[in-house]
Amino acid sequence: MLAYYLQWHMRRSLAPMLFDEPDPAAREAQRTSPVAKAEHSPAAQRKAARKRTEPVDGESLPVHSFHTLLGDLATLTRNVHIWIDDPRTPRPRCKPACGSAR
Repeated sequence: MLAYYLQWHMRRSLAPMLFDEPDPAAREAQRTSPVAKAEHSPAAQRKAARKRTEPVDGESLPVHSFHTLLGDLATLTRNVHIWIDDPRTPRPRCKPACGSAR
């Protein structure tokens, strides 16, 4: 249950980068009947045709499905290199009770 809740929140916050409907109100306004087949809004059709997001600050990003976006995000990492012999490397300060006998 927690995984579904997390996925729901992630989909909501990442919706501009996904193939999700960007304008649900326009989609609902197009429907003539509650039982009629739902059609994509014009904004969603543009997004799907271009496979790019709307330009924000002059830059448009590629649009993903939820799973491909997670795959792309999984490749990002932050590497921190610490050289022990370098005197400029900050040393962690700890009390002798934390496991290091000084």
